[in-house]
Amino acid sequence: MSRSINGRKIMTWAEAVGTLPGYAFLSGLDELEIAAPDAELSQLLDFLGRMDELKHVQRQNPVSNGSRPENTAEHSWHVALACLLFTRYATEPIDPMRCVGLAVLHDMVEVVAGDTFVYGPAAAGRRRREEHAIGVLLEPLPTREREVLEQGWREYEFTKTAEGKYVMALDVLLPIFMNLMAGEKSSWRRHGVAAAAVRHRVEGVEDTIPALAKVAYEAIEKGIERGLLTSP
Repeated sequence: MSRSINGRKIMTWAEAVGTLPGYAFLSGLDELEIAAPDAELSQLLDFLGRMDELKHVQRQNPVSNGSRPENTAEHSWHVALACLLFTRYATEPIDPMRCVGLAVLHDMVEVVAGDTFVYGPAAAGRRRREEHAIGVLLEPLPTREREVLEQGWREYEFTKTAEGKYVMALDVLLPIFMNLMAGEKSSWRRHGVAAAAVRHRVEGVEDTIPALAKVAYEAIEKGIERGLLTSP
C-alpha cells in the first residue's frame, strides 16, 4: 500500500514497477515470459523503496555550510564514512566494515519515528518511540532479514559491542563539528543550546575515541567564543 510523506505519495516497489512501460510486476508476466519474483524478494524490494524515505527526514542539524537542514540519509552516510576514517583512534579493536553496517542502520527507525533533537523536550521519550518504530518498520520483512537488521540496530542503540560504542561515539561527535562549521545557522544557535549539555554528551563517549573527543571539546569552546552556545 502506498504511503504519504510531506504530502507526497510514496508508491510501493510493486506499484512503481507496475507503472513502467512494457513491464508489469504482478500481472502480464506470462506474456513477457518473465517469472514472477518470489514473495520474499518482493518484500525486500518494497522495504528498500521505503527506506528511501530517509532522504526526506529532516534533522535539526544543518549541513556544514548552513544552507539547509541535513536529512537522515545524509547523516547516516557521513557516520558510515567516519567509521572508516577514525579506526586508528578507537581504544578497542574494531571491525571497520561492521561499523559501516551499523552506521547505515543506526537511524533507520526515523522513517517511522522522525528525528528527535537531543537537546529538546522530546528527547526524554525517544527510546520508547523508537522501540515501537523498529517493530513497525521491520514487521513486513522476511524473518531472516528482520532479525539481522534488528540485531544491528540494537547493537548500536544499546552499545553492546566495541563496534556499537564506536558508532555511537561518532554519532555524538560529528554533529558538533557540523554545527561549528554552520556558524550562525547552527542548531546550537537556533535552539539556544547550552555548552554544558553538549559537553555532557561528549563525556558519555570520550573513552571510545579520546583523540576525537578532545577536538570536540575544543570545538565547544569555539562555539562559546562565537556566540553559538550559551555558557557555561
